[in-house]
Amino acid sequence: MSFATQTLALAQAAYQKALAGQEVRFNDRMWTAQNINQLLTQVNYWQAQVDAEVARAAGKPSRAPLRFRL
Repeated sequence: MSFATQTLALAQAAYQKALAGQEVRFNDRMWTAQNINQLLTQVNYWQAQVDAEVARAAGKPSRAPLRFRL
């Protein structure tokens, strides 16, 4: 399991606990219900990292091709 996958799992668990109204510790930070947006941002970021890893492992580009405009 990669670092991104492990971190995504932690972020998702923290987000679920925050939705339930609990206080959550993640990377030495404490979150409560009012910080749900920060947790969701972290979940989205790490999900994108995991998606990129999966795409690379499957031999697919993880980014859109460059397009030049003249």
